[in-house]
Amino acid sequence: MQSKRRNYALFAAGVFCTSFTFGIHFSIFNNFAVERIGLQPQHLGILESIREVPGLLGVLIGGLIARFPETRMAGFALLLFGVGFIGYSQISTVPFLILSSFVWSIGFHTWYPLADGINLRLAGEQERGRRLGQIRSVGAVATLLGIGTVYLLARPLGYPTMYTLAGIVGAAGAIGLFAMDRDLGHHTLDRFILKRRYGLFYALHLLDGCRRQIFGTFAVFTLVKVYHVGVQQVAILAMINSLLSFLFGPYVGRFIDRFGERKALTVNYIEMGLVFLGFTTLHTPVFLCALYVVDSFFFLLSMSLNTYISKIADPGDLRPTLSMAVTMNHIAAVVMPLLGGYLWMTAGYETIFSIGVGLSAIALFIVQGLRIPPLKPVLSPE
Repeated sequence: MQSKRRNYALFAAGVFCTSFTFGIHFSIFNNFAVERIGLQPQHLGILESIREVPGLLGVLIGGLIARFPETRMAGFALLLFGVGFIGYSQISTVPFLILSSFVWSIGFHTWYPLADGINLRLAGEQERGRRLGQIRSVGAVATLLGIGTVYLLARPLGYPTMYTLAGIVGAAGAIGLFAMDRDLGHHTLDRFILKRRYGLFYALHLLDGCRRQIFGTFAVFTLVKVYHVGVQQVAILAMINSLLSFLFGPYVGRFIDRFGERKALTVNYIEMGLVFLGFTTLHTPVFLCALYVVDSFFFLLSMSLNTYISKIADPGDLRPTLSMAVTMNHIAAVVMPLLGGYLWMTAGYETIFSIGVGLSAIALFIVQGLRIPPLKPVLSPE
């Protein structure tokens, strides 16, 4: 029990460092890219698509590292993650910006499925949702601290120093992962997993990738470009979202544990459709900002996907299936920035969110087919 608590604390430290780095990055990136590099709108879609390519390689990466301990590979991933952001402090051209983005993205997209697998293995059978919620709260606190650091230090220190700090903290997360037990009881049976019985899980992750890009890229861009929402207002929205994740993450996790994944995801996709509809039909910035916050809060329910797969997957399938899910998610992440930019120019931003309404309806239909058997243990018997 003591070893489990120690491992969980070290893992949480890695999550904290990763989220702190992102808190800094998301707060200053747009200003940094425009003021220091002169990034133009036509470059943004290319940058976002290339940056998401490592997500498509999730299965390949998972296969290459399948025989190595999860904790050690997660540590190496965070080292690469930090190096990429340190690179931001030295660049002044778009090609090098893309290269550094690609480097940290490889690290992050290697870390992401490993982190989910580690978290699920450390959690007990009846507390997976709660544990995922607690980790979301840790990440939310770290993100808030990263945003706060930007408010206090960005002006006196400048962008290069801020990105150096972000990269060092991100890489420091590897220390905790290297200090964890090497073997958490996983059994690697296959390098690549693509099974029909996990099909609904893959499909929902693909649709969640579309949702993530529409909101992560185009919702904020709509607020800034069309409704002239300023940098400080966007930062405040980010702080509100992180605070809500911190306060309500564990409660959402308990909701999932109590009522099950199908009900949680049903609520999630109904809300998602209504928010997309709001962005399509409403044209008041205050309402749209509120909808952005609402969607970020309900997005917590999407962790039901990982508790769902932990219940239906064979123990040896869990890690490679999570990697495959990342790949499915990033098929959308590579395509949507380019498609969304084209639709914006030819038909208006409302068209992008209209597509989101349709995707929400499809996801709502799919989730009704989820069938969850009695819980299977993720941790192997000692």
